[in-house]
Amino acid sequence: MNIDFGSRIRGLRKKQELSLKQLAQLAEISVSLLSEVETGKSKPSIDTLYALAKALGVPIAALLAEPSASAKKLSTAQRTRLETASGAGWTRLTPGPESGIEFLEVDYPAGGASGTEWLSHSGREWLMILEGTFRLEFESESYDLLPGDTLVFDSEGQHRLVNTGDTHGKAIQVLFSVSGGKW
Repeated sequence: MNIDFGSRIRGLRKKQELSLKQLAQLAEISVSLLSEVETGKSKPSIDTLYALAKALGVPIAALLAEPSASAKKLSTAQRTRLETASGAGWTRLTPGPESGIEFLEVDYPAGGASGTEWLSHSGREWLMILEGTFRLEFESESYDLLPGDTLVFDSEGQHRLVNTGDTHGKAIQVLFSVSGGKW
């Protein structure tokens, strides 16, 4: 199930009484890009999603789905999926945001990456590679990862995940907050 995160962004922006221009300035993106994302005419990059979440003062999970108070089984078709402009996909493996933790299945096309810019955000991350060959670039080091490999790291450090193979790659990613707060 693809999600309409544009309407969520617009709703959060209006709730905070921010204009398109004000939010674009806070997120350091163009007004036209923000407008296209809100209206569904453009898919944002992962970098843009993080910038918007930060500018709105909300966890990135707030852009992906509404909280769910009850547990439920999710079929593949029921899972919330975000596809980015670069072709990467993030699929939430839970009905909604969980307190202090986020479970995702991430997939990247050959040569795809988590973003053009390096990421840095609060918390820690755990990865398990399911398919393909990846490299986690972290600060001044890099880690080559094959199916079955796992890695944990402090996500406040500058990082980027890259599919270095010539085929589609898939991993399980768990993001968790040190303070136990929501993403």
